[in-house]
Amino acid sequence: MTKIEDNRDFYNFIQYGQVTTEHNDKKRILEAQDIMTKAVITLKEDDSVNLFEELAELEKIRHVPVVNNNNEVVGLLTHRDFFDALTQSFMNSSGDREVKISDIMKKDITTIPKEEPLVDVAKIMYNNNYGCLPVTENKVLIGIVTSNDFLKYFSHTDLSLNRE
Repeated sequence: MTKIEDNRDFYNFIQYGQVTTEHNDKKRILEAQDIMTKAVITLKEDDSVNLFEELAELEKIRHVPVVNNNNEVVGLLTHRDFFDALTQSFMNSSGDREVKISDIMKKDITTIPKEEPLVDVAKIMYNNNYGCLPVTENKVLIGIVTSNDFLKYFSHTDLSLNRE
């Protein structure tokens, strides 16, 4: 049994451990689709940042993909982006301008396919300091993997470390 005490231990386990699951007595590599959240809350580019603030508080979420009318990912808004915009005085002092999601969202977004091995998902997230990765199929958003999804999955799993 591997003892995981912090994020670094966790990512090292994912990166160097054999992350597999047994199904019908067959081992297979775990993939993004095995842990992703499928019911994803999204925003549109012309939505107000006030809507993000309300959703984040109500739904207790920190990352919201921004999609177009075809449900294709065009950006991502995080708590960090929101608070950075506030601290940079993005909104003018009179408060008469409604700031749109497109004004503060990240536009160059990394997405992953549902078949992406969890080892690679963890590496991408850790190496780029991402808290989430949208999961797409034919450019359409089908889920999201967050650091909490990893923790939720592995908190209910017997973590055995098999090194080659």
